[in-house]
Amino acid sequence: MLDDYPEYIIKDRIGNNGEKLYLVKWVGFDESDNTWELEGKLLTEWPFVLKEYKKNPQAIQKKNHFMDADQVFEYTNSVTDWESNVESITYVEKSKLSGLVVYVKWKNGLKSVHHSSEVYSKCPQKMLDYFEQFRQFKPIK
Repeated sequence: MLDDYPEYIIKDRIGNNGEKLYLVKWVGFDESDNTWELEGKLLTEWPFVLKEYKKNPQAIQKKNHFMDADQVFEYTNSVTDWESNVESITYVEKSKLSGLVVYVKWKNGLKSVHHSSEVYSKCPQKMLDYFEQFRQFKPIK
């Protein structure tokens, strides 16, 4: 699942080697394609998904589903203030075209995927918030 994106974590277990594993549901794939992933991989590649799961491990995160293309178009065109309606940017990755692909989590629980040019213009502060969480500042000498 190298270029895929986890939708949510279903459950966890301890593997044969004592490592914690998580059963992951992948965006765009059927339940039969769910895979067990090591905690270290999730922490490195998709920490936000693990964080969401750890908030409430008993709840399967299905309510936070990705919208289909028609729903994305309808919903995002109806929102006049993205900055107030977007909860957070959950993930950013390089696009096969120019720019970035941005995964957006809305305050109503829905998730959607957009090109960075749209997100930068409609909710620039959310993009700054996302990137600042990875920035490490050096102390002033």
